[in-house]
Amino acid sequence: MTQLWFGRVAVGRAQYVKHGIGLLLVKYALDSLVLYLDTAQLMAPWTYLSPSLAWRLDGISNAKLSFLVMALFSLPFVWVGVSMSIRRARNAGLSPWVGLLFFVPLINWLMIVALCAAPTRQAQEMRRGDQLPAALPQALKALAAGIVTGLVALLVSVFGLEEYGSALFAGTPFVMGVVSAYLVAQSGEASIKRSVGIALLGLGLCGGTMVLLALEGGICLLMAAPLAAVLAAMGALVGRSMAQAQSGGAVASLFFALPLTMAMPGQGLDDVVHSAVTEVVVDAPPEVVWERVVSFPDLPPPSDWLMKTGIACPVRARIDGEGVGAVRHCEFTTGAFVEPITVWNPPHHLAFDVTKQPPPMHEWSPYQHVHAPHLAGSMKSRRGAFRLERLPGNKTRLVGTTWYSLDMAPQLYWKRFSDVIIGRIHTRVLNHVRQLSEADATR
Repeated sequence: MTQLWFGRVAVGRAQYVKHGIGLLLVKYALDSLVLYLDTAQLMAPWTYLSPSLAWRLDGISNAKLSFLVMALFSLPFVWVGVSMSIRRARNAGLSPWVGLLFFVPLINWLMIVALCAAPTRQAQEMRRGDQLPAALPQALKALAAGIVTGLVALLVSVFGLEEYGSALFAGTPFVMGVVSAYLVAQSGEASIKRSVGIALLGLGLCGGTMVLLALEGGICLLMAAPLAAVLAAMGALVGRSMAQAQSGGAVASLFFALPLTMAMPGQGLDDVVHSAVTEVVVDAPPEVVWERVVSFPDLPPPSDWLMKTGIACPVRARIDGEGVGAVRHCEFTTGAFVEPITVWNPPHHLAFDVTKQPPPMHEWSPYQHVHAPHLAGSMKSRRGAFRLERLPGNKTRLVGTTWYSLDMAPQLYWKRFSDVIIGRIHTRVLNHVRQLSEADATR
């Protein structure tokens, strides 16, 4: 049994079907038991066909502990699934790498059905090699170890400690690279190209698994990818050197130390306030521009590609009341910002706090619900302001400023993204105000 699940032996069609169904039933029973013990609620069997943990727990209250335990339980089942799928693909005469489609949401179900239906190769072919080459199982072990390292780090840091710190975004990909490269070198093939390639493939498959389990969406994974890829490649070089020096103890120490570094006291990232400033020149006097700053009608559909990716996009603004204490509502595609007015000095200065804000984006995901805590507060708008400066020729310099905090590290890296996004939002709003004001001025 162990050899069939974790070893190198070939997997036939009947074995793949029988063990696949059996493991699915076992996993369903375990998850259902965990959920019932935690919440006294039952999981409908038909919901279990979705790989999304968030979708399975949708509508079930107080299920955070269940979510964590079920995600951890998923790790060995993910490994068995991809291992048997790779060997079943080879047994069916396909490339073993077809089995890695197990990590691709929705497509994985089509792959499983296809492998259940695909016949076994001819007996002569089977005799030539009914076991996998030694290098491939070691590569798979390296990939699985990298994926497990990444998922464990995600569960501990994000869902356990609710931290998006440097240990997650910098330490995790580095350690993933070290572990993957060290293990792949055990097959005797430890070239730099192979070590780095396995580390980067493991990083990509880890991201795919996060999407598969609805733990993360595509937008944030793409944002994190450049930093993670560089660090994973650096880790692979270190892991390759450790393998050559036979420093297995050091690699194990890195793996077990990673969650401990995540448990260290936070850096107070949320206390640091950043600002983003954008300005335009409007061919209209401040008195006209002021009226369009306070509130404005619907903006046209966005032409900026960034605003079409799922990033929260401004739609309109309205205000209840007038003067300090009035409440401005700036509506975005993901919801409305609630902005009590703190400075009302027409037609020169409008300032407001932000007491409520919607999610910063709609994540790219095949699922309706993505269980990504960063969508609920890692980037917080604190306050905003518009300043109107009268220019010669009856023109106005309109300056928009947003003050925000960013509870993610390394801040230098993530601030580049946030400044660009906020700048694009500012530009969209200010250009809309400019167009409306200039049209008003010509009437």
